[in-house]
Amino acid sequence: MFLYELNRKETKGEADFPLLGAQLKAAVSLDFGGHEVPPKARRRLAAQVLRELAQSLDEDELVAANAPGHILQTEPTELPDVSNRHTDGWVQPAGLDLRIVKSAHRIVQEVAEKGVSGRIVLASELVGSIGLSAPTIGRLLREGEPANDYLRQYIIANASGRTKALDLTPAGRLLASKIRAGTVPA
Repeated sequence: MFLYELNRKETKGEADFPLLGAQLKAAVSLDFGGHEVPPKARRRLAAQVLRELAQSLDEDELVAANAPGHILQTEPTELPDVSNRHTDGWVQPAGLDLRIVKSAHRIVQEVAEKGVSGRIVLASELVGSIGLSAPTIGRLLREGEPANDYLRQYIIANASGRTKALDLTPAGRLLASKIRAGTVPA
């Protein structure tokens, strides 16, 4: 499953009065049934799906996101607690420093990029390429470490000689796409 997000905001001119601006948020999830599709082709297919949907859109399909008579609030009256949150519903794991989480996300992202054709990525290949040292990667992949408890839901690590062979779980593939989209910290 591959997830692509589109966020676009436009300011309208006098010709569009009384409309002053418009913002579009769309998400497209693509399922290729296990077939390997290059990243550029996936993006092209996601754009094609969005174009086709936009052309066939019926105004009755649009549902108001706010209740009738309710004015959509653009500025919060009370700021939400964002000390342990990012965007897109992602919540920073309790007890883990954000630097450790970002290091784990860099591993997920690099495994997604290097293993795009289904190739298994060795942990030793990641040393230096993502700005992490061998001890840091070792701690993230070591059983019993709190960081590993977070990371293992996204990465499958199997012994391969003196290093570990890494592959993504389905949740890891989704997380990698959110990292690329910028909705999860990396």
